[in-house]
Amino acid sequence: KKVLKSKTGPTGGFVLAVPPDKLSILRVVSAVDNFPGSQFSGCLMGFKECDDRKPCLLHDAWLAAKNQMHHLLADSTIADLALKSQRFGTGKRKRVTLSKSMRSLFT
Repeated sequence: KKVLKSKTGPTGGFVLAVPPDKLSILRVVSAVDNFPGSQFSGCLMGFKECDDRKPCLLHDAWLAAKNQMHHLLADSTIADLALKSQRFGTGKRKRVTLSKSMRSLFT
């Protein structure tokens, strides 16, 4: 399911396809990044063979940290971020233009 909806034309742009309080940060990150295939998914020490049966020295600690990060991103929503962002200034909102490659992720 898409994260954004787009509308073309001079008054067009992007809007969330999901209510902000239902849209997890993990879903957004997964939409723009290959999160399961990212640097956070492999062995911290770079070993190709590192799993529960053949762990490296940092395997258990790294697994715990990855699980914590996954849960934090899954349990936090865009609405949560919006509430926190109010602490960082009240300047005029700017319209953001995405590159063609970024737009293709959402359309």
